[in-house]
Amino acid sequence: MIYYVDATVALYAASRAQRYKTPAVEILRAVASGTVDAVTSTAVIEDIMYRFASLNRPDEGLDIADQFLRVIPTIFELTASDLARAFTLLRAEPRLPFRIALHGAVMRNHGITAVITTETAFESLSDCTRIDISSWPPGG
Repeated sequence: MIYYVDATVALYAASRAQRYKTPAVEILRAVASGTVDAVTSTAVIEDIMYRFASLNRPDEGLDIADQFLRVIPTIFELTASDLARAFTLLRAEPRLPFRIALHGAVMRNHGITAVITTETAFESLSDCTRIDISSWPPGG
C-alpha cells in the first residue's frame, strides 16, 4: 500500500517528546528505509511552512520541510486538476476544510487511498482510510 504522508507526521517528528513523536519518527524511518511506500505533495510542504511562520520560526520550518523532502521519495505538485477536484469535494462536503479537500483531491488524482495523519477531517472523505499516527503501524 502507498501512503500519503500529511504534515502532521513531520510536525510531530520534529516536536519535543510527547504522544505522537515516537510513532511519527518511526513512520519517517520506515519511509526512509524503503519499507513503507509513501508520497506527499507540495501542499503538505506549504502546511509545514505556514505552521512555522505562524510560530515566528520560519528558519525551523525550512529545516523541517527540507528534511521531510529528503525522506519522502515522491512529491506531487499541485495542478489545476487537483484544484478542480478539491472544489468538487467542497461542494459535496461544504464543512470540509479546504486543506483537507486539497489533500484529498491530490490523493484521488493519484489513486492513493490511505493517509497517515492526526487530522480526523480526512474521515469525511468516503474513499480515504485515515491511519492515525498513534496507531502506527496499521494492524500492529
